[in-house]
Amino acid sequence: MIRVESPGVRYLIAALVGVAFILIELLIGGTRLAFSLPAYALLAMAGILSAFTRRQSDALPGTAAIATTVLFFGYVLVRQIVSPVEYLARSDLLMVLASLAVYFAVTFRVIGSTARWLIVAIVLLLGLGQIGAAAFQLITGDAPSPFGLIRPQTYGVRATGFYICPNHLAGFLEVVALFAVGVAFWSRRSLWLKLLCGYVGLAGLVAIIVTGSRGGYLSMALALAAFAGISLLVLRKARPDRFWLAATFTGIAGALVAAFLAMLFFRHDAVHMRSLTVADDFQTRLGLWQAALQQFHLSPAVGTGSGTYYYYGQMFRAPVNAAHAEYAHNDYLQFLAEFGVVGGILLLVFVATHLRAGWQGLVRLATERGGRSQSDRLAFSIAAFGAVVAYLVHSAVDFNLHIPANTLLLAFCFGLLANAGASTQQAAASTQALSYFGRFALPALAVWMIFAGLKTWPAEYYGEQARAALCRQEYDNTIALSEKALEWDRTNPFLWLYCGQAYAERAAGSTDVERTNNWVAAANSFSQGVALFPQERWLRLGLAEAMDALGEFGEAESHYQSAMRWDPNSAEVRALYAMHLRTGGHLAEAEEHFKKSLALRYTLRLHKGSKSSQPNSKHNRANLAFEFSAASASVSEPAQTNRQFQ
Repeated sequence: MIRVESPGVRYLIAALVGVAFILIELLIGGTRLAFSLPAYALLAMAGILSAFTRRQSDALPGTAAIATTVLFFGYVLVRQIVSPVEYLARSDLLMVLASLAVYFAVTFRVIGSTARWLIVAIVLLLGLGQIGAAAFQLITGDAPSPFGLIRPQTYGVRATGFYICPNHLAGFLEVVALFAVGVAFWSRRSLWLKLLCGYVGLAGLVAIIVTGSRGGYLSMALALAAFAGISLLVLRKARPDRFWLAATFTGIAGALVAAFLAMLFFRHDAVHMRSLTVADDFQTRLGLWQAALQQFHLSPAVGTGSGTYYYYGQMFRAPVNAAHAEYAHNDYLQFLAEFGVVGGILLLVFVATHLRAGWQGLVRLATERGGRSQSDRLAFSIAAFGAVVAYLVHSAVDFNLHIPANTLLLAFCFGLLANAGASTQQAAASTQALSYFGRFALPALAVWMIFAGLKTWPAEYYGEQARAALCRQEYDNTIALSEKALEWDRTNPFLWLYCGQAYAERAAGSTDVERTNNWVAAANSFSQGVALFPQERWLRLGLAEAMDALGEFGEAESHYQSAMRWDPNSAEVRALYAMHLRTGGHLAEAEEHFKKSLALRYTLRLHKGSKSSQPNSKHNRANLAFEFSAASASVSEPAQTNRQFQ
């Protein structure tokens, strides 16, 4: 006989999931491992806690949904484990494990509407916080940073909230708005709570406009249309006598909201100007998509491996595109390039199965109400359906699924689709194997997360401090922090990069003996990083510069050639290589590569405009190369080169 667990355990698991959402939102969406691992630790705690429960909940998800989840993510995890660069795949691996932890927690443990309400309430409160942060930024021009994290200043008045990119804020607010509207229209809660949720939903729509995310505009519009259509279909089954009245009201309300948002859109100058740059931005994205397609052709069946767009995107990028596009700005194309046709087919099956399961759950909830159309579970299911539609659209033009905070939220939505809440009789008919799987899935994922990456958090923490110190040009501090991080994890190539960069910068101002020692230390650090990540161009360039300084011109040449092979259209790489050639006395070749550098620089300037093509202060020494004319190749003493601060 199945023994009943205490409801308090389900609430505690739900609370841990909710707190993980809060933490990862405040830590810039978890975009670096140092900022996502604390939230993953909370999810691991939830998984371990689930091992001490005595039974499955009285409602089990559909077998088809769980089977396709295991099949799809089983393939994804295996492909990530065997990917070429372990560290690049590690971030995706841990994000997938954490997302599965959220998914299985919702499908097998957090079943009751009250426990799910706890997570939804946290999401809505987070939405209010993000909206408040966006308003603060709009008024003051400063983006709030709860933990004093460095924030980019490249988006102007476009709202970023606690994220570092307005497009990612739009992706989060899409889910917030849909759940807020779902509760306002379908929940059986009190009137004041519905009105409050309605306000959050409308404020979320306004905040999406202020983000200036055109992908957010499109996905939100289609998601609201899907929400309205599904709501009407459900109402037709639950209360057919109210269908036409509701349809009329929906049409009027939709027209009013559209008119209000359109007025706001055209009255906000900065947002309105975004519509005038669609063609230029589309050309940039098209270049990124073409690079992903070229990468796909390298290994069509199973892809090139998780995280590999990081360097293949540079190899295949067009000259008019930014040199450091880590993502393809199309989750589908990047997934296809990294996981192949096999992964693409499994993804389609996974999504289709869950949409079908979600629709079946909606129909069941509507017919079980006995003439009462309002239900918390129904509200969550309709909102989750709309949120999945929003992300399916938005993922075609952005990379929200590579942002851990948004991916965890989407996992919650898929969990709601997989298990809207079946009756006890339906659950009894489910297989015993599914019950056992649900009991042990979460603890297994928790143990995997702990051994796969949580133990490296001290290294990530000190590594982030080292990166910040390097940006502040505190080279001694950078070396000390990097070495401290390496005591915890010697498999992170970027730790070796930071350490090598600091030694190289310190060598520039040293005496002869100290200068040689610093260059030797820099060369050793860069060599360790190259062994872990041979495709990383800044590791190659750093090692090449160190070899030049130590008089190893031949070895430096091989590393410059490798850097150009992995990023052939970089004006910076060409300029640094030209300076290397000039050092070795190859003046004719140096002149040729200076000209190529200038041509690439000019192409980028034409595409981006003179303002955005100004030299970055972090690359000031490398940018000196752009100012050389062809005659400058005869100068005997080259300017020092600089490396990118990752």
